[in-house]
Amino acid sequence: MPRAGMNMATKCHFDRDGIYAPPPDGSGKQWVLIDLPASFVRMRAIAETLTATFDHMRCDFYEKNGDIFFSEFSVYPLSGKGIINTRLRDLCGEKWDLRQSWFLTTPQRGWRRLYAAALRRWLETLPGKPA
Repeated sequence: MPRAGMNMATKCHFDRDGIYAPPPDGSGKQWVLIDLPASFVRMRAIAETLTATFDHMRCDFYEKNGDIFFSEFSVYPLSGKGIINTRLRDLCGEKWDLRQSWFLTTPQRGWRRLYAAALRRWLETLPGKPA
């Protein structure tokens, strides 16, 4: 969430409760701790509204001069850029049980039925799977 007067490459992650999620060592100088934006509660409310119909969806925003800007939706909890924020990764793992997704709890037809069955079998083999 870049803030006014900051380089647009400056980055900071907060979880849904507004707690700073520090990046791993070696992630680069663009990652800095900033104050939680005043608009954070509003950003979270917007994100929860926009993503309500999804099993899991990351929703990114930016704030500049007090204005909120939508950045992106992503079905992936992490950035996909090789930077693994372990705090965010662990939060996603704790909160999202793929077995409870719409796709796996709704009867599927055709090739989707076969894929859903294979995915369920694979998920059951994972260590530390939810009880």
